[in-house]
Amino acid sequence: MVWLHLACGLSRANADRLMKAIHLLISLAINFGRLLVKLQHPNLAVEMPLQTPLIPHDVRTAITTLSLDPKIIRSICCPKCYAIYSLNRIPETCGRRETARSQPCGAKLWTTRSTRSGPRRVPCWLYSTQDFDSWLEFFLSRPGIEDLIDKSYDHNPSPDVMHTIWDSPAWQSLGSFTTTRGNLTFAYFIDWFNPLLNKTAGKTIFCGAIMLICLNLPYELQHLVENTFFAGITPPPKELSVTTITAVSDPIIDRLQALFHGKIIRTRRHPDGIAKCVAVLPVIADLMAIRKVLGFAGIKAHNFCSFCNLTHAEMDCLDPSYWHARIGSNVRQAAIQWQQAQTKVKRNEIFDQHGVRWSALHRLDYRDPVQHTMLGMMHNWIEGILQHHARVKWGIGVIPNRSKDHQDHGQTSKDGTPHITLAAETNLDFMDIDMLDEELADLEAERQAHSDTPSHLKRQHSESSTDPMDEYDEHDGDGGDEDFQPDSDSDSEDDEETSELLDAVRNATSIFNKEAL
Repeated sequence: MVWLHLACGLSRANADRLMKAIHLLISLAINFGRLLVKLQHPNLAVEMPLQTPLIPHDVRTAITTLSLDPKIIRSICCPKCYAIYSLNRIPETCGRRETARSQPCGAKLWTTRSTRSGPRRVPCWLYSTQDFDSWLEFFLSRPGIEDLIDKSYDHNPSPDVMHTIWDSPAWQSLGSFTTTRGNLTFAYFIDWFNPLLNKTAGKTIFCGAIMLICLNLPYELQHLVENTFFAGITPPPKELSVTTITAVSDPIIDRLQALFHGKIIRTRRHPDGIAKCVAVLPVIADLMAIRKVLGFAGIKAHNFCSFCNLTHAEMDCLDPSYWHARIGSNVRQAAIQWQQAQTKVKRNEIFDQHGVRWSALHRLDYRDPVQHTMLGMMHNWIEGILQHHARVKWGIGVIPNRSKDHQDHGQTSKDGTPHITLAAETNLDFMDIDMLDEELADLEAERQAHSDTPSHLKRQHSESSTDPMDEYDEHDGDGGDEDFQPDSDSDSEDDEETSELLDAVRNATSIFNKEAL
């Protein structure tokens, strides 16, 4: 029954009904057996006592008995600034101050809701996190897990090729920590999702999932559900901003910071407990989440990049020699200055200069906020965004078919614009692979012809640029990143040429219809 509830998604109410039905069937079977014995042996003097089976009527009782229920830590969350309060001590209003000289938040933490027993006064928002210590004991008590973790301690790093993270310089940057038996290294992952399944029409809400992945396991086992620690989920319906995300991250960082110095944890090999130390090495997220969880500036800011010191005026610089990487110690120092600033004005000055705010992850001073930050590959590779842009948006490697000999492979829309059907995609002759190489070679030649001088030294309009820069996502909440103002003459020249180029791009991309995508 527990398996049906947890693995198959059977609701708790239906699981309880099914357990009651099973209890009734077993009781009827026992009573029927007693009656059958009495009918077959009427002179039998021995009375058979009726034994009622001890079957719980609530699936939660079975989960607790089997120690499958995770330990959840619940607290009160301010609906405005997301400040966290203990359940044992809840004020009427939120008293958090953004800076020492700021006014208190003042948001109400209590509300009245209608229940079956009448109106009831309850907290506005709850914030739940999973206890990491209890999950760690559950994780290390599984058979074979410690043997798999030992492989990371016995691994000899390859000097030439990196096959896993165990061969990377980042793994060795923690010194002897990653090679000391008993120490565990995790990856910190955060991303936002819509629990309403991203419906095109309808209500949209945002929930942020914070997860930890054990990197001591072999790569093929790291991302399994049973090996992933679900630390917490941010309260919906709004996506956290760059300043409020620290409040919900603090409880998780508190436990990670304490475990870095070691704690006695019971394992399958050591039922009485053994000292375990835990560290967080990489933070994995997309660009928007990286800027929020690590306090970096948004795309419109002067220091827009989270990894290098390139400025917004130099955004179109394609020469890597100008991309000077940020230094982790400087980033942390600027974040500390931002946190210790007494006024919002001072914080804005520090942010404008360095493009960094305070983040709860800066409290883990053993990790580098730049070198140990990874851009999640899912959005770039697994979902095929690069291929989508190359094939669909730019039309690289695709030849529109206009001849009558290929009527089975292509169709023409009502306005006469050719497009590709699914059948055309399956025809290998229709896709010119050599054309892709030729266009890439042309692009490389054009790049060589146009010097990669930084744009602050050479401000000329590129004739190949036709589309305006996309605006930053409104959910970033990064109001301080609007210090960049575009040039006043950026859109005033070459209007006719730009219009013609836009029409050409539309004609090139219209060869793809909705069915082909």
